[in-house]
Amino acid sequence: MMHETQGKTAKAWRIGLFVLMVIIGGVAGYLVYRHRLRQAGLPKDSDRTAAEQKEKAPRLTAEEVLAAVRLNDVSIGHLENGPGEVEVQGGSMSGLELAVRGFSQLAEKLPNELLPLRNLTIAHLLLMQNPKVDVARARDEARAAAKRLLVFDSQSAIAHWLAALVELQPDPRDPMGVSDTARAEAVVLLERAVKLDPENPAMWYALSRGAAQPQDPELNDTARSALAKAYALDPRNLWLTTEWLGAQAKTKDAGIEQTLSASREVLAPLAPAIKKMGLDVPKTIDEAIEAVKAGDWAKVSTNVRRLEVTVRPNEVAKSDIVRVDVHPLEYVLYDFSPAFHAENKVPPPGFEEKTPVAFKAMAEGGLPELPGVLDVLLMDFDLDGLPDLLVLQPGKLRILSRVKLGGSWDELCSLDVPAGMNRLMAADLDRDRKKSTPVAPTAEAGAAGTAVRFDKIVTEDKACHYADPDIVVYGTDGVLVVRNAMESAESASKLVAVPNEGLAQLKNVTAGVLVDFDHDGDLDLVFCCDRGVTLWEGIEKLTFTDVSEFSTLPPAGSAITSLVAVDWDRDVDIDLMACDANGTLVGYLENLRHGQFKWTSFDAAYEQMKQPRSLAVLEADGNASWDLLGAGPNGVVLALTATPKARIVNLRKLHHLSTSPQTGVLSCDFDNDGYRDAVSWGEDGLHLFRGAPQGGMAAADVEHEAPREPIRTVIAGDVDRDGDLDLVVVVRDRVVVLLNDGGNKNGWITIYPLGQSDNKGRCNHHAIGSLIELRAAGWYQAQVVDAPTVHFGIGREEKADQVRVVWTNGVPQDIIDLRGNVAICEEMILKGSCPYVYTLADGKFSFFTDCLWAAPLGMQTAEGGIAPTRPWEYLHIPGSRLTPWQGSYWIKFTEELWEAGYFDQVRLIAIDHPADVEVFSNEKVGPAEIAEFKIHTVRNRRFPVSVRDQNGKDLSDKLRKADGDFVQAFDRRIRQGLTPEHFLELDLGSLENPRQTMLFLTGWILPTDTSLNIAFSQDPELDGPRMPSVWAVDANGDWKETIATMGFPGGKTKTIAVDLSRAFLTDDYRLRIKTTAEIYWDELFFTVDEPAVEVRQTVLVPRTAELAYHGFSAPSRYENNAPQVYDHENVRLAPRWPPMRGMFTRYGSVLELLMEADDMMAVIGAGDAVTVRFDLPDQGPPEGWNRDFFLHTVGWDKDADLNTIHGQTVEPLPYRAMTSYPYSWDESVPDSPAFHDYVRRYQTREQDPNQFWRRLLLEGAASGQRELPR
Repeated sequence: MMHETQGKTAKAWRIGLFVLMVIIGGVAGYLVYRHRLRQAGLPKDSDRTAAEQKEKAPRLTAEEVLAAVRLNDVSIGHLENGPGEVEVQGGSMSGLELAVRGFSQLAEKLPNELLPLRNLTIAHLLLMQNPKVDVARARDEARAAAKRLLVFDSQSAIAHWLAALVELQPDPRDPMGVSDTARAEAVVLLERAVKLDPENPAMWYALSRGAAQPQDPELNDTARSALAKAYALDPRNLWLTTEWLGAQAKTKDAGIEQTLSASREVLAPLAPAIKKMGLDVPKTIDEAIEAVKAGDWAKVSTNVRRLEVTVRPNEVAKSDIVRVDVHPLEYVLYDFSPAFHAENKVPPPGFEEKTPVAFKAMAEGGLPELPGVLDVLLMDFDLDGLPDLLVLQPGKLRILSRVKLGGSWDELCSLDVPAGMNRLMAADLDRDRKKSTPVAPTAEAGAAGTAVRFDKIVTEDKACHYADPDIVVYGTDGVLVVRNAMESAESASKLVAVPNEGLAQLKNVTAGVLVDFDHDGDLDLVFCCDRGVTLWEGIEKLTFTDVSEFSTLPPAGSAITSLVAVDWDRDVDIDLMACDANGTLVGYLENLRHGQFKWTSFDAAYEQMKQPRSLAVLEADGNASWDLLGAGPNGVVLALTATPKARIVNLRKLHHLSTSPQTGVLSCDFDNDGYRDAVSWGEDGLHLFRGAPQGGMAAADVEHEAPREPIRTVIAGDVDRDGDLDLVVVVRDRVVVLLNDGGNKNGWITIYPLGQSDNKGRCNHHAIGSLIELRAAGWYQAQVVDAPTVHFGIGREEKADQVRVVWTNGVPQDIIDLRGNVAICEEMILKGSCPYVYTLADGKFSFFTDCLWAAPLGMQTAEGGIAPTRPWEYLHIPGSRLTPWQGSYWIKFTEELWEAGYFDQVRLIAIDHPADVEVFSNEKVGPAEIAEFKIHTVRNRRFPVSVRDQNGKDLSDKLRKADGDFVQAFDRRIRQGLTPEHFLELDLGSLENPRQTMLFLTGWILPTDTSLNIAFSQDPELDGPRMPSVWAVDANGDWKETIATMGFPGGKTKTIAVDLSRAFLTDDYRLRIKTTAEIYWDELFFTVDEPAVEVRQTVLVPRTAELAYHGFSAPSRYENNAPQVYDHENVRLAPRWPPMRGMFTRYGSVLELLMEADDMMAVIGAGDAVTVRFDLPDQGPPEGWNRDFFLHTVGWDKDADLNTIHGQTVEPLPYRAMTSYPYSWDESVPDSPAFHDYVRRYQTREQDPNQFWRRLLLEGAASGQRELPR
């Protein structure tokens, strides 16, 4: 019994032990599994349960709700503004640190809200990228935030993707950047993300990137299959197309034939541009397909590589990579959950006490009857300073004008037009300078009963707009361009139809817009018709050519009813917003530069706009991001957005303003309080909405006398010139002018932007498409120029602290402390080019000249080619301009313009010479053979017997001595950098069989740029500038060209030497220097058979070279035709230019980069400076000798002009062996460990876009006058 019991006990014990082992094994397995989940960022069951079982948050008080909303708004503002330092009590903090602080507080106060947890993770992720932070601590905190987000939002692909990005953030302490462990954890997270969101190509692309091993050129199975899935989901994405082709070629995947075939259509719009790089895209694809069939995989790989290196630098491909390689800021949450709002009603933004406003029908000076009127514009047509009405009726275009304010409106001129025309557009299209326009007369008693004074900031010739507006009418019968044929200031205006064969083919045109979409200074046309969207490039003389084939446009048959031009994504170029008649299409044409667009439909978040038929762009909430008004059959909706980074536009909030069906909407500030208002119209008449802080807007209780009948269209403008905006209302049989009574009780500023003066040609005359920003008392406003005048309200403020104009060519311009209640004319400034050189003399830096002029990158010529580059130069520095300080010579290179400078090598050559001898460099812009290194010595200057221009004017005395009073030999400018042909005729006198004659000229050139060259290439009557050539007299007394390219001074003042030894054809020693370039001369002399003189050269290499931020030196005024120079001591630190994309060299020592010409260079951007110190030579110059210098540099310069090839990006990096830039498909930067190490260690700095685009907003918040707006 005892044995039986013991046996049963033993059996029971064995069973129990087995069960225990099973339990232990199960627990161990669970723990291993749970550890894997936790490594992958997935929440533990206990965590998930805790998240699910959290008690419902109590209802907040009104004060607590407002505090939470405010904290969220401020934290998002800091998150979007980026890592810049923000002044706080007791010091300063990174904006991202403040964002972390704010979202952490919100997460504690609102434990049931996703917003603070997601935004906190994004803030930590961005903070990890700040080189100033503690890397280990930042990573730990980011991981903790990501884990907390995963616990709360476990079924979100976005949460897993963010957690993966935390793991994939490179660790500068790790030579590999990302450890194998971290990468493995990221892959698990991303595999979960694609399961949660399997139709999102961005998630699959992230998995492909995350799974790829950087040290392994071959994709592993996970990475390859993920890339295949991403491509399958988005086969029209150029970046994915080229990357997938490359992967297929490497693995000899026969399926590449199908991908290549599909790429024909996708790559077609890029083919013309790529052909300029020497690659025929269709032929390359066909050859690759044949090679696949033949099994020639080497040929397949070669052709795929050709496609990749030519397609990827294109802006279209760069746009596509943004769509799949998304930025964390795209997933910022802006508003709390619906559950939060159900429990806690957020009070609407507080409306300040409003100025009473009424719109009263104009009594005096009434308009004539206008039966059937279809459209109107308000514009100064005859340049008399008073607004005129352009009226379109069936079959008739009429201009109605007044001779004084309050006078009657009489017909100035008219033109019969096809009966089907129903819409109008107007602006100067032909740059026909007529006469000066007074900005405005002093107003008579306005509606408010008081006189309002108009002032102006005038141009040098006391004028503002001087070119008359031309007109474009369109409708069912097509398009007609009408020239304003006012031949002179005294002649009467008349209208002349301009035939255009291409435009005449368009029918059923439903929408149009004037816009300089190729940024060449001329206005272009965009229409939607029965063919779809068509793009027409202006090519001078009111003619236009169709360039639609180069763009990816909305689906054919889209009946677009509204087109609005605006830089929607804040990347400088002008995009086009659009919606259609069916309400099924809302989105924008993204400008990819060089005349190319790509259609992008808005995502599902915008569906609540409820099918708009009319769009208007505005800045409603003062956060430096464009907002959108939409009107249609479902009413009026305001969409508020945020643009935390260029090309990232997030929908923030929608306000439904009205449910009444509307046909049109516009934005203006009719009460001048500084907040944008809205006006809509439809079958039930006119509707007014007042704007408020933080993007608030609501129906306005404003008395108006608009007709109670269907309204066709409405425009806003200051008809009576009293400082507030009136409304011009079009109904079926008449036009009603509603005068604003009361709006001018608040302050206002009206700006007349003058985009072009004296034929500089960098921006269209009325600056259509430019951005104007204004800050008054801390509040930020912005408008797009779409008419000759731009009106801002400034409330009760007496002045605007700052106004900034960003012209259509990307050049910004500031006006400081502009008083209110004035109209001003703001003239566009020049852009300039090339890095500056400052030299230290007598212990002080001063401006010397500019450099790298012979090495422009990506500059298109007027002939349609690419300007050649010569990376080396030798600039002469007189000894008086560079003197020792602290035992060294000091030179500073600054980049103060909109460009990137690439410095590969710097040397200083000390040249000692007898005191009675001058030395000059052989440097000039031109082929290498005319600028090779030489030292020209001059002991005996000679001067011509006479120097005359083409008009016979004697210039000898003005050119005898360099005194800063420069000669302008041409009579007028055609465009900036281009003049009529002109010459200097020099008579050298009698010379006795000279063996060598050298001519020395001191001068400077005002250049063209790529955009101007593009404009020249489009104008059949204009050639680009012809650089100086030398002409001599032959035996028959005729002038013959003897030196086709003599070279010219690059940029600012320089002296060039020209060898005339073979220039003369007889013993007549007259010569002509002939050119059409805009060159100004200060001095000239010549030498004959100068004897050789001993000089001593000492090559000095840099001892130190420091790259740091410098800012922007104050320029001088142009005087005596001299170039601008700059004050090194008077510097503005705030960013002046829009950011360039890509990686610049990090700040700090760059000495090793400047020591040798080895393609490893210091790359500097706007605001940067490299200060280089050279040790003195061991010996000074001998007694009776002087010391001058030649500054030798090897490098390049890239203008960020919007038509420069790759002008908006730092990359591709140049290198000495390239045959052109952009280089061809078979060329690339050095593929060496040393070069890759250079890129990894030095090319790590990006320009912060927020420091430019949000500058006025940030400065307003920092002023403390108002809180940071949201």
